[in-house]
Amino acid sequence: MSQNTQEQNVQNNEVNTEKKKWEDYTLAEKKESYLRLVVKEIAEAIKNDYAPFTKEAKNLPRAYNGSNGLPYTNLNSLMLDIKQKQYGYEDNVWISLNDAKFLKATKEEIDSIFNNKNIPKAQVSYIKTFEIEFVYKLDKDGNKIPLLDENGNQRMNQNGKPLFEIATE
Repeated sequence: MSQNTQEQNVQNNEVNTEKKKWEDYTLAEKKESYLRLVVKEIAEAIKNDYAPFTKEAKNLPRAYNGSNGLPYTNLNSLMLDIKQKQYGYEDNVWISLNDAKFLKATKEEIDSIFNNKNIPKAQVSYIKTFEIEFVYKLDKDGNKIPLLDENGNQRMNQNGKPLFEIATE
């Protein structure tokens, strides 16, 4: 191999080792990255005897989102169960920093949590593998029907966009 080819290989490797932003990953790269994280966390949980699947499952509280009450599913549920045991958390309730903002946590509180290395954090990933397209209820003129609050005002989502009634059948 010539000196020139070796230099090109070194340059190519240096380019390839640059850290990519998560949004620049392909779906396959995101899945692979998350799989490596999951394997590492599960191995550590087994090694240190806090893997939730080594205990009787009926005695374990299920991880759920504290802002909407919905349970986490699949690998995210397993990862959060592991983190609960790892850090000795009494409850298995989780919220994201975005959820905390929505629940009116101040910027200072959010920054304090995010920047405090002594507060253990859990990482879950939502890798979009499909897209849901809502079918909205329409009025007689074909317009979407606004979703109203108890006072008759149109409800807005957390980003200030209007909500509409969704057809359920």
